[in-house]
Amino acid sequence: MLLTSEPWTRLQVETITQYVFETIRIPAFATLSTALAASFAYGVQDALVIDVGKDKTEITPIVEYTPVTVSQRTIKYGSSAINANLAKALPDLTAEQIEALKKSDIFEILSEDAAKNSWFGLNNLNGAPDSGTNENDDGIVDVAAIVTSGRTREILAQREKEKEQSQASDKEKEKLNEDREFNTFTDLEGKTIQVGKERFHGAEDLIEKITIAVGEVLKHLDEAGSRQECWDNVIILGHGSSVKGFKEALLLSLQSRYIISRPTMGSELPSMFNTSGYNTPTGASTPSFAQLQQNTYSKSNQGHGQIPVQIKVAKTLDYFPEWKNYGWEESSFLGAEIAAKQIFGGSVEGTYVSRTDYNEMGPSSVWDI
Repeated sequence: MLLTSEPWTRLQVETITQYVFETIRIPAFATLSTALAASFAYGVQDALVIDVGKDKTEITPIVEYTPVTVSQRTIKYGSSAINANLAKALPDLTAEQIEALKKSDIFEILSEDAAKNSWFGLNNLNGAPDSGTNENDDGIVDVAAIVTSGRTREILAQREKEKEQSQASDKEKEKLNEDREFNTFTDLEGKTIQVGKERFHGAEDLIEKITIAVGEVLKHLDEAGSRQECWDNVIILGHGSSVKGFKEALLLSLQSRYIISRPTMGSELPSMFNTSGYNTPTGASTPSFAQLQQNTYSKSNQGHGQIPVQIKVAKTLDYFPEWKNYGWEESSFLGAEIAAKQIFGGSVEGTYVSRTDYNEMGPSSVWDI
């Protein structure tokens, strides 16, 4: 079973088919779209699959378990864009250290509320907390030594200060990443590196470009019902989406740009305006031009009619508990496993290319499955 990419040409697929039969010499072969495999993993027949790779992102709508190739779009922008932005913000770090930072626990994308409540969003906090630690000999006090020294008050004051510093250090260690001005990560060579607010930035351009491309993809779906079904089952996968907070930030970006509020949209627009709504009634109350701009064009909903009214991420299935801790960034692999079991283990004919099929028809036999 080979997972394929939508932009692959017929010649490329046939060349691979020839290779697996004539060089690897396998007895049976089948191909499956990566996006379609993802829908199998989630158990949904309609979906919008956003596959974020290193240097590209593929956006594919699935309607009734069929990839809509005419609407599919690939943008040459992936997780490497995050590395490029981090490299500009942190010029002293090597490319390897930038990659280690991106994969570390301290690199994350904060939600709007989290950003406001973070250390950087609170104006009444000045300076970073003291992270130094001072041991106090496990709290054991030599009273006799203090008394005989003649510096009782000074020594006790110093010990109290050290105790407070130690407690402050413990509290600092318990703080969330977003509550710290600085945090550290370890690179591949074991070196500890301290990073400031740069660890919360770098993905903004990628999210913006994906958001715009998604709108272009779905506005080409003819049926409004199919568009809403896709909006209801957004599948975000690929290692580029594994950054903490990325999926949530992308979903929020899609919602803020495309969700249409029923009371203010197409049904209220006068027929003199060329809008994307369907069956716009005549004689409706005429809103101001400013309202039209705010409610319609700022939402970039040209071509969407009155859809979407909601955007949701597809729910993961509960009967694959081992995938919960692993992560669903490679859900296409899970979907391919499900499909392979049905294709190669079932009795349905015409679901794969056999050695006999290949000997009779050659590489073009791959298109008969």
